[in-house]
Amino acid sequence: MNKSKSKSKSYEFWSMFLLVIGMVIGAGIYLKNQELLSQTNNPIVATSLWAVVGLVLVLSVVIFIEISKSTMNHGNGTLGNWLKIWVGRRTASVFSVMYSYIFIPSVITGFMTPVITYFLITLDIYINPLSQLFIYLFVGIFILITIYASNVWIPKVCKGIQLFASVFKFIPLFVALIAGFVLWGDNSSFNDETYKQGATAITFLSGFGAILLSFDGYVYIANMQKGATHKEQVPKALIAGMIFVSVFYVIMAIALFGGGDGSIVGVLSKIFGNSASGHRAAVILANTVMMLVCFTSTNVFVSVGMTEMLSDYNAKVIYLPKEKANFKFVALLQFLSTTIFYIVLVLLGTFVPRGDWEGINSGYDLWENIETRSLFMNAIGDFIGQMASALTAYVFIAINTLIVAAMINRFTNKVKVEKLNSYVFWPAAIISSIMLAVINIMAVVIFIIPTNDAVPFVQTGQFIFLLFFILSIIASCVLWTIQEKVFKKHNETYSDFSENIDENMKLNNWD
Repeated sequence: MNKSKSKSKSYEFWSMFLLVIGMVIGAGIYLKNQELLSQTNNPIVATSLWAVVGLVLVLSVVIFIEISKSTMNHGNGTLGNWLKIWVGRRTASVFSVMYSYIFIPSVITGFMTPVITYFLITLDIYINPLSQLFIYLFVGIFILITIYASNVWIPKVCKGIQLFASVFKFIPLFVALIAGFVLWGDNSSFNDETYKQGATAITFLSGFGAILLSFDGYVYIANMQKGATHKEQVPKALIAGMIFVSVFYVIMAIALFGGGDGSIVGVLSKIFGNSASGHRAAVILANTVMMLVCFTSTNVFVSVGMTEMLSDYNAKVIYLPKEKANFKFVALLQFLSTTIFYIVLVLLGTFVPRGDWEGINSGYDLWENIETRSLFMNAIGDFIGQMASALTAYVFIAINTLIVAAMINRFTNKVKVEKLNSYVFWPAAIISSIMLAVINIMAVVIFIIPTNDAVPFVQTGQFIFLLFFILSIIASCVLWTIQEKVFKKHNETYSDFSENIDENMKLNNWD
């Protein structure tokens, strides 16, 4: 009997441990490691940042083990519902509006745009800015329509694609991991004179924005204890899984910087040697892998966005007409907001001059020059990538708010939950809350700091970014204000203490 129980515990631990790894490790490491290097300009600093952020998030998971106990037997284990329970319905509604109408569109476009970019890079032919613009607009909107429609009408296919992606995404990572160390040489980022500047406070702090997106969604794993048979295994599995993810990201960063320019593409390209045909084959293979990874990440965030919005409606923190609270209506809402977000940022990326990019007038010489070709092929999606990284701060502000609320609850006992050992809780809560506040601030600020003092700030891409970021906050506030007026008309349903959660409501179209 004891042996059987021991095997059951062991099985549950390892199944949850692997689930944590599968949920957290995604396309972020594919897309953000090279961006991190460009922001910090120092591979040693960039690598250390993976370790620092990983440690902070491991500590925050400890607190979420306690927070998630509030929905152990009732309600949805989501940020929206946790905010309602621990802070209040109005605060939860602010986050839910921002999450559904601003953050999710930014992340979806942040993963979808590289699908088009990597395809154009693979073609390796000159395409003028106007033609690029039409490709981004029409192909991008077509991809959005396809993925949203598929998630509504053929969700099982989308789930199958994601199950395949959950395994497939690790194959290039492990190949690049081994190759990075094997191919380590004089041309590694660690030996590149360009990156041998001394580490400063600003170079250290400037990298946080690129990392956060690689960990997004990690707090939801704390809710696994709701259905666990051996609940004492959950904290062990969560913490062990997050430690593994953090260490894995650090080792991957070392391999990618040591084996090339910090990107998966750079390392995979070196495997094929230096011949022209070998290089061409490597570019096609590497970019095809990146396209598939980014496409499946778009698919998963479309599903996550729909699920979160319906869940928040069920928790009564976001408004939907009762007769339209279904996957079709939610998909339409998020498709429209994502399309608007995408079109605006693509147009800004195309027409706003910055640095060597002269907007729609950028010519063949920019593409022909090997040093500026990357800029030419990435300029249109530039603002999309920046906004996706910066707006991740919305989610981590909500996470930080919950950690602070859990600290306050130790004194007020507003939420009745089984509490963690104080010697574990307080160090984890204090360190993670302070560090998350710093990380959140720098995740946005780094995209605002001017890179060229000779150019007036209002003429830079940083100004456009700041303007759009402020407008996104204003849009969220307007939507929240309108929603609050609607809530007042239905106060019995949307009050701070409403418990009208439908436990039987279907929230995930992949179930």
